[in-house]
Amino acid sequence: MRVSFHLNEERFVLDLNANILLVEILRSEFGIKSIHSGCRLGYCGSCLVLLNGQAVPSCLVPAFSCRDSRIETIEGISARPDFVDIERGFLKAGFSPCNFCAASKALLTEALLRSENELNASLIQSAIPAHWCSCTSTEAFSQAVLTCHEIRQKRVVKASGN
Repeated sequence: MRVSFHLNEERFVLDLNANILLVEILRSEFGIKSIHSGCRLGYCGSCLVLLNGQAVPSCLVPAFSCRDSRIETIEGISARPDFVDIERGFLKAGFSPCNFCAASKALLTEALLRSENELNASLIQSAIPAHWCSCTSTEAFSQAVLTCHEIRQKRVVKASGN
């Protein structure tokens, strides 16, 4: 089945087997190694991608369901100028995830920063997968996201001249 989608702002059309998962095509077809195939149950967060702006475990997404979707990985968001908000926020908050989960935590942060919701620790913690990497605490992650949010808000206000 032919499926077209955008991956990190570039359009692709692939012939896909109906039972292949998004995590599999991202790793095998595109060589994206920042996405790990961990638990394959959607719990660990190591395969998170942004699918139409929402953080989702790519191990649970049939690739064919991505027709006409926008998929973003850490490679895509880290190339954007506003990624510096996440880098600075993590640094300022003293948040240092391990290499295994850093990409997923940055992606989830970006999804939270883009959300229309008012960010608070409770909302952030409810977005964290249940069995996420324990290299950092959920409280430390929440504080880092709030710091990133503050930095982004200040930058946006400054850029708008207000």
